[in-house]
Amino acid sequence: MAAAASGASAPDLLIEGILEKRGAINTSLKRRYFRLAWSDLSWFEESDGARTRDDGARKSSAADDAVPRGVIQVTHITNVRRTRSTTGFIVSTSSGRQYELVAADGSERRRWLAALDKARFHAPPATALLRQIDELASPSGGGAALLSREERNELLDRVVEGTDASLEAVRSRIAALVQAKLGGRDPDAVSVELEERLAETAAARTELELTTAMRGLHSRLCSEEVPPAFKERLVAVMGAHYAAKDGRWTPVTQQGYHLLLHAVALRIEPTGRDSDDEDVTGAGGEDLRRGHAGQ
Repeated sequence: MAAAASGASAPDLLIEGILEKRGAINTSLKRRYFRLAWSDLSWFEESDGARTRDDGARKSSAADDAVPRGVIQVTHITNVRRTRSTTGFIVSTSSGRQYELVAADGSERRRWLAALDKARFHAPPATALLRQIDELASPSGGGAALLSREERNELLDRVVEGTDASLEAVRSRIAALVQAKLGGRDPDAVSVELEERLAETAAARTELELTTAMRGLHSRLCSEEVPPAFKERLVAVMGAHYAAKDGRWTPVTQQGYHLLLHAVALRIEPTGRDSDDEDVTGAGGEDLRRGHAGQ
């Protein structure tokens, strides 16, 4: 992965510390200094770690000026799961890469998992706008970026300004760009963020992973309209979890499924309501059983 300087300032920094990382080629664990900000997870040589005062307060870090060995954009993280050990966890990305990390102890792992969850699902509004601006300013699918460098910088300045009027202006411009981007696409297409949340839900393998992914999916569903076909995709994904019969489908995940269906029913575009919405919304687990009879 190409290294890029991490510009995380103190207010943006969620957690930092030493983790062991398993290499992609040399599979032995190596100690690295990690930093998680709202926008990215970066790692450095262990020697670049934070220096602290005697009272433990963060003083400075050589990593403030160092070039990281690697960077993962938070928006590219599709899943975070624990390993069988009491200290390990795996970060999966949209490129298919998996990064195995090991904390010093179980308590430290919990701190990192909580921070990653916060970065992925609870970013401040301004941070979410910054992510969207960066995505629109990056070429995707072989096409040109929707934002020029000049307009990107202008929008970033408005976000930094931080007034209600400036933030609303940024939201309006982003909405217009997204609408233009979707203009020539399949009417059943949804936003990139919603696709990522659905993919994350499909990839879950435990009750904890599934409930966490469903929470992120529900949050995204509440912020955009979806085509009727999305309901069928959601039912198929959840049906696969139900059919797995490995403990991931519980009363908790079934309740989450009900909430997702309710959110979809509220957000489906008015022109495309399915005739059987009531059956699916009201049936939950029964609907999944019908779709997987004999499995």
